[in-house]
Amino acid sequence: MAGRRRTIRQLGFTLAELMVAIAVGSIILVGSFILMHYMLTVSAENRDETMAVLQVQYVGFWINEDVVQAQYIDGEGFPDDMEIGWTEWDGVEKKVIYEVEGMMDGELWRLYRELFVDDVSQGKTIVGEYLDPGSTMWVWHGDLDSVIVLQVTAIFEGNEVSSTYQINPRALK
Repeated sequence: MAGRRRTIRQLGFTLAELMVAIAVGSIILVGSFILMHYMLTVSAENRDETMAVLQVQYVGFWINEDVVQAQYIDGEGFPDDMEIGWTEWDGVEKKVIYEVEGMMDGELWRLYRELFVDDVSQGKTIVGEYLDPGSTMWVWHGDLDSVIVLQVTAIFEGNEVSSTYQINPRALK
């Protein structure tokens, strides 16, 4: 055995290899946590903005649907109660009353819509929430103008979204 070298098999990792593996794993783990935190933060911000956009769209949709059919409109606009009425082709009388209620210590509004069919309430539903009282309004001068301008602003978790709708009441022309 003089000329032969004895080979020794390595049975584990060296300390240097183990330290490198721990360092690489730590970098990957920290990077994953940072990425996860960023994704959750962006997701929450997008959710909040989407909620504000939906509130503005719901208000615009329902008021537009009712005003387009209107044969009469009573009320000065937000925050006063607004009453919209019309008679269907089959003689059924419909009336919608919109009213606002303060929420969150009166800083924001909640808008309700109550439908009456032949003077019988069909129930009250929430049309929009988180509406900004300073920026949510409608302007109409009755006989002087045939267009209602509706400005709606919703604020949800710091995200503010506004939209302006111009609605032409068909039967009032």
